[in-house]
Amino acid sequence: MLKINEWSTRRRIESLRQMDIFLSELNCASRYTIWKKYGGGQKSTEEETNANWERIAEDDELYQNALFCYMVCTLEKQTLSGFGF
Repeated sequence: MLKINEWSTRRRIESLRQMDIFLSELNCASRYTIWKKYGGGQKSTEEETNANWERIAEDDELYQNALFCYMVCTLEKQTLSGFGF
């Protein structure tokens, strides 16, 4: 298995796109808050979205932050349920 820092920019961009699709399918509210801000969520145009994904994909720290953000978003129902939201 490749280490994350060995992933190509193209592969990282595609993974961000797939994560965004999955969060949409999960109907996570956090897709529109923390994912949009830190994880590479949709921007106002397709060009802006792609440019943002490329920016994140080219930076190891930003990409790792996006992965962490995605994990938090997918656990939304479990993590928020204990706080009475």
